[in-house]
Formats: sequence, structure tokens, C-alpha cells
Amino acid sequence: AQGEDIIDASAAEQALYYYGHTATPRKSQKAKNWLASMGTPISKFIANHTGYTTTAGTTDTDTLRKCNEALQRENERLRKQLGFYDEQGIVRWHLLMGTTLDYQLRVLGATLKAEVETAAIAQRVDFVIENLRLHTQGRAVLDGLDPAADHNLITYKSHHEALDADAINELISYFVEYKKGFIKQGMDNKQNKYTYNLVAVCTRYPEALAKQAGNKWSQIKPGVYNIDLLINITVVVTSKVTMQPRNSAWLLFSHDRERVEYALNLPENAQIPEYIPKLLRDELDKNQ
Repeated sequence: AQGEDIIDASAAEQALYYYGHTATPRKSQKAKNWLASMGTPISKFIANHTGYTTTAGTTDTDTLRKCNEALQRENERLRKQLGFYDEQGIVRWHLLMGTTLDYQLRVLGATLKAEVETAAIAQRVDFVIENLRLHTQGRAVLDGLDPAADHNLITYKSHHEALDADAINELISYFVEYKKGFIKQGMDNKQNKYTYNLVAVCTRYPEALAKQAGNKWSQIKPGVYNIDLLINITVVVTSKVTMQPRNSAWLLFSHDRERVEYALNLPENAQIPEYIPKLLRDELDKNQ
């Protein structure tokens, strides 16, 4: 484009994708053909497709600064979005869940920690929510969380994973090591200073686990279950929890279009990072 043209971010992204993933420096003719297929100079093409126009002589310092800031924001957005895919191109669902929980819990003043090491040998529980009780002030929280607990320890299984007995045993071991850490640091000498709530979140109902647990398995409310072991484990099935605003984070990860769209349309998610709904919808589209 000419010096006075300002390119819309979406058009810039398309161009960058083409030159970064399709064209090569040696394919100049292919690039020319691609540009020619627009049927109009690139500045007019962009104006037609974005509605953005500018007049000559606008390349002042302020305009250049704004352009630079816009490009930096777009670069940051793309960097974050790319970070949600692994080497095989599969969405990092645990990372996406953590980002969503952090976005929603931030307004409560609660602290979310991800992949918290619980032992000298690396053992990481997916999420720990601290001090939820200090900030909820009577507000409803996600089903399965305990606002009265100092620490809500969460293990998460996406729709690609099954919640089984091994996952429950791991959660218990994480809890034991996590609590030992406070005792060793002298922060919980009486071993009862802090309260804990163990939560296993999954997308699909864990049929095999429920059958294996037998009479130790019970339903607390829709989509929320209890496994009565030496320590109680709360199981949250995101595809079965009640469709209420308080459960929006769970609903976003239900892998159910109706539930996902319901949650995305809630006022509290109006400012959610745009790559989250994009990734959620893309995954639903792949499984149609």
C-alpha cells in the first residue's frame, strides 16, 4: 500500500498469513496474480472490504503513532492466540480454561494460580484458587467451588480426556503434597489453619468412575457430584451444570453449542479476550 494508506488489522492479518504460510520469496508471479485478483489497487480493495478510508497528507507523527500502537495490539493478540495451540495444532485446553477462570475471578479479587508445584519432584495441580471467601461477599460462585475454603484445588479434564480413578488419586496426592508445603514452611503448624476443597472438573460425565465409586458416588445438584472417600472430592461435569450466569466459566468449556453461546452472550463475558470465543467455536465446528 502507499504511504498514506492505513491497513485494517483483519486485512493485514490475511496478508501476513498469505505471505507467511503460502507464498515464498521465489513466487513473485504468484504474489502478483494474487494481488491482481483483487481487481483494484490494494488501497481501494482495503477500503471496499473494511470501510476504512483516509486522505492524503495524514502521515503525521500522531497518525504514525496510532498505527504503531494498533499494530502492537494486533501482534499481542496474535501472539496470545498462537500460544493456545501445541506443536500438533491442538488447543491447549488447560491454558484456555485458566485464562477464562482468571478473567472471571479477577473481579472478585480472588487469586488464581496455574500448574502449582506440590512436591519436590515436579507434580502440578492444574489450578488453585485462593482467598475466594474474602471477596465473594455473598455473591454466587461457580458450582462445585467452596467460597468458605482458603484453597480450592482443581484438576481439569477437557472433552479430549476422561476423568478416571487415576485422575482422582492424583488430585488427592496433589492435595497432600500441597498441604505439606504449608506445614514445612511453618505456615500451618497446627495442620488445620487452612481449609481445602478438592474439585475435579470434566466435560463428559465419567460413567466408568461413577460405576467404580458405587455407593460412594452421589449427586449434589445438576452436574455436581460427590465422591465420599477419606476426603470428599467434588466432581463438576461442565456439560451438565445448571445454565445460570454463575456457571459461565464451566458452560464455556461444556463443548455444547447451546451452553457455550449462552455463556458468551452473558454481560460478564462482553470483554472476554476475543480469542477465547473463537477457539471454542472453532472446536465446535470441527465436531459437527
